[in-house]
Amino acid sequence: MIWANDHLDAAYLKKVLITLELSSEHPLADSVVKYLQQEHIEPMESEDFQSLTGLGATAKVNNKFYFIGNRKLMENQKILINDHLKEQAKIYQAKANTNCSQLF
Repeated sequence: MIWANDHLDAAYLKKVLITLELSSEHPLADSVVKYLQQEHIEPMESEDFQSLTGLGATAKVNNKFYFIGNRKLMENQKILINDHLKEQAKIYQAKANTNCSQLF
């Protein structure tokens, strides 16, 4: 699930997501990439990709760092998540019985 904010739309964030996931070794990354490829989402160039064990990943795309991962990563990066998004994450976690990754 991708949550857009006032500055970036979901279509752009899907491009960022596929860009990060193509470099990821996380078990779910291949599934995310395949799904986005079915939507004809094209990756962008990135640099400084880092896998953050147990948290997620980060990379620079268009001179801006993006993070994908769990809530702890967002808290570590001081990325504020509003209450509505926290509730949505809980719903998805309960349905999937897993952690819900977030892209910011």
